[in-house]
Order: sequence, then C-alpha cells, then structure tokens
Amino acid sequence: MGNGRVFTCEQLASALTLVIENMILKPKVTQDRFLITLEYKYHKDGKTKRLRQALSKMVMEAFNGTVEAYIYNVRQQIKEIIVKGELYDEE
Repeated sequence: MGNGRVFTCEQLASALTLVIENMILKPKVTQDRFLITLEYKYHKDGKTKRLRQALSKMVMEAFNGTVEAYIYNVRQQIKEIIVKGELYDEE
C-alpha cells in the first residue's frame, strides 16, 4: 500500500480500530484482488448493527500522502457514520 509498503489484514484491522463511547470496534478485514472490505459489528439497544465499507487497492496505492494519513481519513469517515447511526441492522 503506497511507497511499496505492505500490510497484513490484521495490521490494517488494528490501525482501523475505533473507540466510540464505551465500545472498542475492530473491523473484520478481508481482501480480494481489487478491494479491501471492512466490516464493523456492534450491539446497541438490543440489536446488532453492521457497517461494511470497501476500499479500492488502486486508490490506496495512488493516494498522494502517507499511509497514516490515509488510514486516519478512513477512520474519521467511518467513525462519523457510526456516530450518526447510519448502520444496518443485522438480520
């Protein structure tokens, strides 16, 4: 990912772990040839909520900045979505 650096799914999941209120949310990270998929799950009000995001490997490699800046931007966007409650109920 950028500058010839390579990260494992576990390292990326750790970097994208969020703390919201009293919850620690670590995503499940999977990858295929072109995409990295993040899936966050948590329980709220007796329901399991889920958020899935897909990141393009090409965008990550072409990002004009550091890997840390990219991960920070992704974390901020996901945190905003979760705080706003724009999640799906798990079925």
